[in-house]
Amino acid sequence: MTSNKKKTLIVAGLIGLGVLALAFSAKAATPDILITDHDNVYDYKLSNGRWFTRSKGSEAWVDMQTALSPENYQLAISRLTTHLKK
Repeated sequence: MTSNKKKTLIVAGLIGLGVLALAFSAKAATPDILITDHDNVYDYKLSNGRWFTRSKGSEAWVDMQTALSPENYQLAISRLTTHLKK
């Protein structure tokens, strides 16, 4: 086998292993949890471990962690997780 063929096989093997590693490292998608009956003003969504909210009727979701103060975020998440346990 020539040197160029060996290099080509090694590169192809490394590329293949990289693709395989990406496939195994990707997290399995979890379904979103949607809460529409917690109150009359907002809907809530848990997606990939992050909480979002939107005004009822709106299409735009807002990341609650970036929109709220840390104290208000913790309070909101506590209330939403309690609601889910019902």
